[in-house]
Amino acid sequence: ANYFPIRQYPNRGLVYQYHIQIRDWKNLEIHRDRRRLVYNLWLKQYCKKYTKLDRHKIVFDNLSTILTFNQSLLDINENSTTQEIQAPNRSNRQATHKVTVWRAGEPIDLALIQNFDEIIHTENRSNDTLQDLVPIKQILSIALHENCSSHATAIYDRSFFAATTAEQHGEWD
Repeated sequence: ANYFPIRQYPNRGLVYQYHIQIRDWKNLEIHRDRRRLVYNLWLKQYCKKYTKLDRHKIVFDNLSTILTFNQSLLDINENSTTQEIQAPNRSNRQATHKVTVWRAGEPIDLALIQNFDEIIHTENRSNDTLQDLVPIKQILSIALHENCSSHATAIYDRSFFAATTAEQHGEWD
């Protein structure tokens, strides 16, 4: 396994969670490659409308989750909002896609990470448990995964290869 230590991570701030659903004109889910493309087009339009948002604090898991750090997506709450986006279909022709986004749950406070040492030791005097850290683990996983899923070719679910690898060494099977 490829593990590496995380020496520094955000230990305060709020993370807002959103669900996103991207469908084609037939109301069917679209393939992962085009999902990222449609998401990027949606995000570009959204950030053009709300210019104060920092795009670098927004991540997408390439499935159905958007996370934002210390900023909520404006005008998006528990009630879904749908926007139509023009993007290439499987035949590389422009087609209408429906992007629906809604807020999921309450913001998660990253300050819980500061109690990590107390939580894992048996003399835990805090009311927090390891189970309380699961959402933070998921947040960190999605945030670390963002660069790979947006800049590399996905092979299966969790393996990624940069385009330069294929160019230097030919095709891979």
